[in-house]
Amino acid sequence: MAPHRRTSSSPMASYDEFLSFAHELADLARTAIQPLFRSREAIEVKSGKGSRLQLVTKADRAAEARMRDAIGRRFPHHGVVGEEYGSENTDAEHTWILDPIDGTKAFVAGLPVFGTLVGLLERGHPTIGVIDQAITGERMWGAPQGAWLNGELVTTSRPADPERMIVAMTEPGMIRSAAARAAFQRLADEALFVRYGTDCWGYAMLAAGYIDVVVESDIKPWDVLPGMAIISAAGGIASAWDGCQPGSNGTVLAAGDPDLHAALVDRFPDTDD
Repeated sequence: MAPHRRTSSSPMASYDEFLSFAHELADLARTAIQPLFRSREAIEVKSGKGSRLQLVTKADRAAEARMRDAIGRRFPHHGVVGEEYGSENTDAEHTWILDPIDGTKAFVAGLPVFGTLVGLLERGHPTIGVIDQAITGERMWGAPQGAWLNGELVTTSRPADPERMIVAMTEPGMIRSAAARAAFQRLADEALFVRYGTDCWGYAMLAAGYIDVVVESDIKPWDVLPGMAIISAAGGIASAWDGCQPGSNGTVLAAGDPDLHAALVDRFPDTDD
């Protein structure tokens, strides 16, 4: 599914190699997830992961284990940050970010709207991202070469009319503070509608031009950094509410239009405390 690989020795050739490997990791995750979907496997409730219910399944752990093993064999000097098995060698120039199942609640409920996230940081900056749906076969990816949805090059939207904005958020309960809830409600009142339950696919569809704004809180870096790489490649922008890297303080504001992002980021408090 990856774009044609170049044969030159330019930095872009390295990105092609890394992007091809990111697809391989997503394929490995699929092989772990598919047999366990709707299998009624046991679930565990995590603790200490924020204010919302957090779940983990055998599929989460198996998918991440396969990806980490492949990284260790192919790029042993690279770092790895994963939701289920923690961090390794994060001072490396290149660090892989893994969320084996983003949207575990959807997975447990038998809904094929979760995704596997694979990202690559270069000196701390997201450069490559993949969002894969193991059951439907949908895949979104982005790199310096551009952004693609199922092999079709995509770009973000630039809505001329704010009243036509489509806004996405995973759960209303993500936002905790009164000031942040008020800011989000003002945005929701202006928008055409708000779509909940999107998880990683909110970022994917923003990059593809179907969603205009994503607002989230109570998230971790692996929830958003792969999506940030895709959004940037498609022409959009994602940050924390204070304008720093998304996930740095648990918050995200992403928009397909950089001008819209600049206008909205000033509406939200710096944090959701």
